[in-house]
Amino acid sequence: GASPETRALCLACGAVVCGIESPHGPRAAVSHAHACSTGAGLFVLTSSSAVLLVRERRVMLLGSPYRDAHGEVDLGLTRGKPLSLSNAEYEALARQWLGLNFDETARAEENDFGM
Repeated sequence: GASPETRALCLACGAVVCGIESPHGPRAAVSHAHACSTGAGLFVLTSSSAVLLVRERRVMLLGSPYRDAHGEVDLGLTRGKPLSLSNAEYEALARQWLGLNFDETARAEENDFGM
């Protein structure tokens, strides 16, 4: 098959699935999370460096833990500046992941994306 235009990298096993901007939407990440880690997953979106948190059929798009030399985010990866992992952003991401914390912005995948 053809490679997806946008990709999501599973941080548990390294598998690559279609990104949320693809025709499959987040369904590929949700499906992979069920197969890989009993429904919970964390994915880096390669087109933006943002992070997708998945639990069961709920998804939450988080910001990028990567920053440039001035501490700024380049979500579209359009500026071409080197990015590095921000310790503070990484720690916040780890707290959300370990607690599987979802706020009111988390969306039920089956309601919003047709599953």
